[in-house]
Amino acid sequence: MRSGEVIACHVLQEGKAEIVNDVQSDPRYIQPGENMIHSLICAHLTTQSGKIGVINISSTNPVEYTAQDLKLFTALTSQAAAAIENALLHENKLREERIKSNLERYLSP
Repeated sequence: MRSGEVIACHVLQEGKAEIVNDVQSDPRYIQPGENMIHSLICAHLTTQSGKIGVINISSTNPVEYTAQDLKLFTALTSQAAAAIENALLHENKLREERIKSNLERYLSP
């Protein structure tokens, strides 16, 4: 992860979503370039296979995210993680079917 994603790295490692309403006062935050971020919500993406990533919502304006915002956001990230896992499983199944099809061409039934 890049240096501006230290909060995201912490959320991924701990497996706990987080609100940071003033990122400038958080020692884990390092300004990534010219974009001035003020507030963010960060949640991890976890599937049955394990942790796959993090999603952030950030604001350049002062915003006071609430516990209710965090609850909604974690519900959405949970759904996103499930959709990503389903897509990966489908991709693996298609890959296995292509391999099987290629092998069947060269082997007799």
